[in-house]
Amino acid sequence: MKTSISTITGAALKSFAFFAAALTIASCVHEYPDDGKGIDPTRISLTVELTTNPKINASSVFSKSANTAPYVWFVVEIYEEDFGGKPVLRHEASAPKNEDGSASIVLNTSLNAGKYRLAAFATCVEDEQGNGSHYDMTDLGGIVFANEEYTGSTDLKECYDLRMDIDLPNDEWLGEKTLSGTLEPPVGRVEIIAEDAKEFLTKQAELLSKSGIETEEEQMWEGYKARWDYALYFPTKYNAFTGVPTDAQTGIMFLSEMTPLSDNEVLMGYDYVFVNGDRTRVNITLSLVDKETGEILNSYSGLTAEINKGETSVIRGDFLTTSNKSGIGIDTGFEDEINIPLPD
Repeated sequence: MKTSISTITGAALKSFAFFAAALTIASCVHEYPDDGKGIDPTRISLTVELTTNPKINASSVFSKSANTAPYVWFVVEIYEEDFGGKPVLRHEASAPKNEDGSASIVLNTSLNAGKYRLAAFATCVEDEQGNGSHYDMTDLGGIVFANEEYTGSTDLKECYDLRMDIDLPNDEWLGEKTLSGTLEPPVGRVEIIAEDAKEFLTKQAELLSKSGIETEEEQMWEGYKARWDYALYFPTKYNAFTGVPTDAQTGIMFLSEMTPLSDNEVLMGYDYVFVNGDRTRVNITLSLVDKETGEILNSYSGLTAEINKGETSVIRGDFLTTSNKSGIGIDTGFEDEINIPLPD
């Protein structure tokens, strides 16, 4: 009886072992829906490497963003299929600038197989906590200036963006994928330099001397500011999903400190402007203002400049001692400085 039971048990064990082996083989085969729809239990490890392109500073004569804006704040959103609704992921992170002015982050996440779209916007900030940002990035589809009062002549307006399609195929379990992308500037930068600084300071020193006031020329710039007035419409809202400005306003202006560059050159300010397409045009009235009294000492109107996306346009002229009432067109289709012949 005992032997009989053992014989039967042995036969049964052989049958069970064969069945278990077949089941093990079958369990390694994973079937997916033919059309890719339905419930997909796969999770794919995704690594996204992002970096900024600092090319906008290549032709700048006065870029100190490495000192005044040493960090870059990234906002990254990933959506299923297309932009809209709630993102499946929103990631914010900071990164210090590298020696070449770029900044990089690495995003690690996992997603189900499928098609996605990524949008990223990055801006220069004061520290790794993101302080000093000049943009409200709560909605990447409607990025606006964070401050009520418009501000110019600050490197904290330097920014970058990127849109990327992501395809995670459902052809394997526990897959891994690495993507990389470069954020480009959606803005152009314009700098205005007066080349008649020596003549202006000499005349001002003579006037002060007649009043019994003696002062060093280097210190005289502290008593003045440049005023930028944008005529017509100026872009004030940007859509990182489409890559175009979506709103513009009139009456935009700001005051800038005067920064001497040499004995005869002084920077009257700079600004960043969102560009629709490859280039945009702005019209500027540039004035010299007495800090103490608010009096406009000189005004030059009609500066019409075409600003290229991702580039710096440098405008030079005798803006301190020459007034102008008519417009001047400036073509910045070349990567060079612009010298404006001014009337005597």
